[in-house]
Amino acid sequence: MFLIRKLKKILFQVDVQILGIYRILFGSVLFYDLISRLSVINLFYTNKSIFPTSYILSSPYKVLPFTLLTAFNQPWEVKFFLFSGLISCVFFILGYKTKLMQIITSIVVLSFHNKITTLENGGDMVVNNFIIWSLFLPLGISISIDSLKKSLHAKIENSPKDINNYKHRNFSINSIAYFACLFQIALIYFFNYKTKSGTTWNNYTSLHYFFELDSFITPVGYWMKDILSQGLKSFLTRVTLLIEMSIPFLIFLPFFTKYIRTICFLILLGFHLSIALVMNIGTFSWIMIAVNVLLLSGININYLKSLFGMVHGSPITLIYDSDCGLCHYIVRIFKRLDVFGKISIYGNEWKNLIDPKYDIIRTQSILVFKNSNPNIIYSKHNAFFQLLNRLPFGFLFGWILLIPGISHLVNLCYKYIAENRAKISKKFGLNECGVNYKVDITLPSQQKEFRFLKISKYLLISLIVIALLVSNIQRSITVNEPYKSKYGFRETNIGRKVLNYLRMKQDWRMFAPSVLKKDIILVSDVMTINNKRIDPLTGEVPLNIDSVDFQKMNINYGQFVRKFMKRSVKDNRTSILGQYEKWLKMPIVDINGIRYSKAKSFKVWKLTQYSSKPGRKPNIIRKELVLEYPNSKLKGKKIPVNKRKITKKPKVRVGGKKKIKSKNIKNK
Repeated sequence: MFLIRKLKKILFQVDVQILGIYRILFGSVLFYDLISRLSVINLFYTNKSIFPTSYILSSPYKVLPFTLLTAFNQPWEVKFFLFSGLISCVFFILGYKTKLMQIITSIVVLSFHNKITTLENGGDMVVNNFIIWSLFLPLGISISIDSLKKSLHAKIENSPKDINNYKHRNFSINSIAYFACLFQIALIYFFNYKTKSGTTWNNYTSLHYFFELDSFITPVGYWMKDILSQGLKSFLTRVTLLIEMSIPFLIFLPFFTKYIRTICFLILLGFHLSIALVMNIGTFSWIMIAVNVLLLSGININYLKSLFGMVHGSPITLIYDSDCGLCHYIVRIFKRLDVFGKISIYGNEWKNLIDPKYDIIRTQSILVFKNSNPNIIYSKHNAFFQLLNRLPFGFLFGWILLIPGISHLVNLCYKYIAENRAKISKKFGLNECGVNYKVDITLPSQQKEFRFLKISKYLLISLIVIALLVSNIQRSITVNEPYKSKYGFRETNIGRKVLNYLRMKQDWRMFAPSVLKKDIILVSDVMTINNKRIDPLTGEVPLNIDSVDFQKMNINYGQFVRKFMKRSVKDNRTSILGQYEKWLKMPIVDINGIRYSKAKSFKVWKLTQYSSKPGRKPNIIRKELVLEYPNSKLKGKKIPVNKRKITKKPKVRVGGKKKIKSKNIKNK
């Protein structure tokens, strides 16, 4: 029994505060994911984009991934769909109607991810998987508006003394979905390590080749590229392999689990922050930081509370009109937000021994004073400034109340509410003591019915999570090396269809088996009928292909444009390139949404620069004409950029006549 309880605690138990923090970070990543796609809506997501709905529906997949975006074709329709996801995402972060907002946000994000799989990267794969797993977690149970409302109804304080006696209740729950999240984290790192079997990882030169990919590198990355020695790059490559190899096993160790997972989280936090600073790879680093929060426990939260409590000011005392129902209700909310225990509360029983003027002020405003100096009393906007500074991260925006003009406006609003607080209390059904008496009478038969439904729900969720988990394991050993080619595992047909429909991919090959050794961009030189030159992928004048310098020019166009450029010319994928050619022949809408007339002519150049070996100078950029309208004989020829032109030797005259080589002509 002890072993079972121990395993249950390690694998299935999670602190509800961790779930609340995870919801905030996970929702923030989803918000960033959606807002980053706003800039490429005209290029990829409308019916007049490169990938219209007709092209998507003709996909070769036997099972089309889940997406509702095919029903939205016009630019305003797609933007409406996206903004609905952004709004629901904000409410999801705040924890208001959490499960409903989570479902809406998940539908919108999955719809964007699954419509254009050409733009998919490792970050999108992680997001897709954790969207599904998170649906089975009670993410609104803590640090949310829903949990605040539930707390206000569950425990009713009738007096300031009762409010002071309120204690924050933190607890842990058991969830099989939490175990699925831990196992998914382990799968990501394990197979990312196992698939790194190429030469750059075996020779420990991967970090060198990372810094050679100019379409990925950030300004910080260029700075790091110059200061890091080859020896340090080799060492950091070894560290990367060590982290990915050890994390899947360390997080499941049955001893010192909480402490080991804390160390793992700190290591992974530094690891992914470093990647995000030097490379632009979309949401991968940020989503991994968000999901790794699930490795933490209540011990870490308590430590952070004591740490952050030091920067949230000294303890204060709040005096309010306890006969006002509205005031009493608001003070109850403040006490629940006071996670650092900085606020003591008094009502009308407080005796003013400082200055008689405060007896008049207290009828119009709350009063606040620091416990260390009770002779200085704050009121109105100054009192709220002191209150906000004691709440979690309230100091980030509390200073706004002190701005001249805004402070006056706040005082006017406060005065209006104070003068009409009796009417407002009555309107919200609050009586004088601020208690809304509602007796919840539940018959025994109803309680049994609710318990039956609760058990049925738990069993159904457990079965779904187990089925998905088994399918994910089968998919992982089917698509990842070395298990793919060595053992020939196969997955079940129904599991494959479900995972394909939800797009829960498990082929974790981030920069594997080797880091890319070449950088590719497309330069689209389009001349419209109105004689305007434009590159629709960048919204700017096309680059001069004879003077391109990957190191000196900014060719980091973002993950979506970069993925399209690379995948459209990879392995002769003529379907994407052919679709791009078809789109260029229509009236053009560039990435910025600017409309142009039809193309009179265009050339699409593929520029490739192979990465140089350590200690070598950058290689020559090669250019290849992959599309041209009207066609010419240059299409498909590879030419180095800035290559010297070969001058033709003058023809030698023999006997005053040109020497001409004779050709043998076969008579048919």
